[in-house]
Amino acid sequence: MKLPMRTSASFLVGTVVAGLLCPPAVARQDDPRLDELFAVLSTTSDPARAQATVTHIWEVWYESGDERIDQFLSTGRSAMVGGDFPKALASFDQAIAMDPEYAEAWNHRATLYYLIGNLEASAHDAERTIELEPRHFGALSGLGLIGIRSGEFQKAIEWFERALAVNPHARSARENIDWARRQLGGESHDN
Repeated sequence: MKLPMRTSASFLVGTVVAGLLCPPAVARQDDPRLDELFAVLSTTSDPARAQATVTHIWEVWYESGDERIDQFLSTGRSAMVGGDFPKALASFDQAIAMDPEYAEAWNHRATLYYLIGNLEASAHDAERTIELEPRHFGALSGLGLIGIRSGEFQKAIEWFERALAVNPHARSARENIDWARRQLGGESHDN
């Protein structure tokens, strides 16, 4: 079975480079600015404003507020992009151990687990991310990708729809819904 383009290793590495290496701001998932950013994201019809808002949300999520945790995440991201998965895992494990309430540390490790093919661990960490930050469209989409990779297309559709509920501008989520529906023999998502 051919998977959609978004699940290829080159796409994932590109996503890691583009998304995980963004410069951080000083905040985390409990930052009060996120409510306003998500309000803008859900109401804007301007694609440029939506993209800028998504970038700002990631920046807010990325900063833990602790320089040591930030260093572990930075080291882990660099190791992951460089293919040194054991070093990345050790770094993300350290960040989680230092602050198990920091959603983005769990999301980083979920991404790594996905890349190395440990879908069960990836799903666990993505679900923990969502427990801490229910609007985490990255983790929601990640669970959708896990569903696709596992052949659980209906579950994948449900996760991507949840991602679209918080980020209606996520074109890749719409494309993955269409792809999964085709696998099930269903209709495309026209929104």
